[in-house]
Amino acid sequence: MNDLKRMKICSFPENPSFHRFPLITNGYSIEKILYLCGFKDMSYSPWLTYNLIFNWQDTTINEIDVASYISKSHEHSGRELTKTRFVNKELKDISKKKVALINKHVFGYDLDVDPLRYFGKVVKKSDLNGLHDGVIIECPIDNTHYDDNYVYNVCVDNINDRNEAVDYRVIYINGIIDIFYEKTRPLNSRFDTHKSSSKIRRTKSEFSDEELSNITLFCKMIGADYGEMDVLRDKSTGKLFIVDFAKTPFGPLYGFTKKDRLKAIEEITVAFINNILSNNELNNSHEDT
Repeated sequence: MNDLKRMKICSFPENPSFHRFPLITNGYSIEKILYLCGFKDMSYSPWLTYNLIFNWQDTTINEIDVASYISKSHEHSGRELTKTRFVNKELKDISKKKVALINKHVFGYDLDVDPLRYFGKVVKKSDLNGLHDGVIIECPIDNTHYDDNYVYNVCVDNINDRNEAVDYRVIYINGIIDIFYEKTRPLNSRFDTHKSSSKIRRTKSEFSDEELSNITLFCKMIGADYGEMDVLRDKSTGKLFIVDFAKTPFGPLYGFTKKDRLKAIEEITVAFINNILSNNELNNSHEDT
């Protein structure tokens, strides 16, 4: 633990802003994690050497190759670097189209459909991340209504007996952690994160070992070390669909009691310490000399 206290951590090219009271605000999850770990400033300086650097770009597709930029900046400063580990170095594209492509590879069935030929209800939403603009439409549609800026997903039947939509928020911190968030929303606001109620559940109470292996494979294929994903289970078939991946997640999400919120923060912080800070063998280690 003493070694962890001496670690220098930063994020680049963006810096998640730290709220005055991060544990009770709705900012980034990483604010709360690093606050509890004793790290309160994530600003990058080219004149300092860091143990851990977050690739932090709150965009759907990365605009900067962080590892390459850091290497060049230190090369120009004339300094040698010791081994520096990067978090999410390979996580470059979280578009809905990318998510659907990996979902197909991992689970063996389609999330995306061709809205010009598919018959039935489809969820239409922006290919960009974080817009929460999903709407349900009836397909097939006319070619004049097709928009390549959107994706057209299978309309998963994730409705419970109380006529609520149920989503699972699975957390990946160099491995799937022991808890996930179950979110429920009224059908008339099923794509609105602000109108959800949430509770903490143990991961193995919902997902089989095979499903957890597939979700882990998804995270590795998308290039993640840290992030959260929205997972839906179809009621009639039991199939899982990963419909979204957040590389700069907010949270814990809306709808928690204060007690459960603090419990969730504690759990994800412990996982971060064990799986990221204490792990000297991350697959994406990078060394400059």
